[in-house]
Amino acid sequence: MAIIVINLVEAKNIVKIKLESEFKKVRVFEKKYQEDIQNAFNDNKINYLIVNSNNISHGVNLQFSQAYNIIYVSPYGIGLDSYMQLNKRLARRGNNNSNINIYHVFNDAIELKYYKDLKSGKFKMDRFLKDLWYNSTVERWNSNYQSAGANSNHHN
Repeated sequence: MAIIVINLVEAKNIVKIKLESEFKKVRVFEKKYQEDIQNAFNDNKINYLIVNSNNISHGVNLQFSQAYNIIYVSPYGIGLDSYMQLNKRLARRGNNNSNINIYHVFNDAIELKYYKDLKSGKFKMDRFLKDLWYNSTVERWNSNYQSAGANSNHHN
């Protein structure tokens, strides 16, 4: 059982379809069905709960489930408060699991640094954006969707 954190709508739908094809009891968290979803998750009727970190970080009690995994599929859109609060959805009194596993899926050193800063409580969005800007490669495409070349010094 796991909470899967994805803030990008398109990615959320892709992951849901993939999980449903291989596993059962997958649900996307929707605020309007919060109580029903919360109860089903706590009653272990949902194995994988796909969430947006901003919609579930406060006011949701999920600690009564048997879940002990939180999987962050991408760091983008996750602020420090949401990250800390979301991790506490499982790690609180009522959960019989002594270890909550937190997994961070990342694609590059910038995303890894983002997660490390979140984990340490030192995350600052302005610093992240500066790192992203100065350490990224930008590839320019023309109107025919053909690459016009990459430039890693775009910040000059």
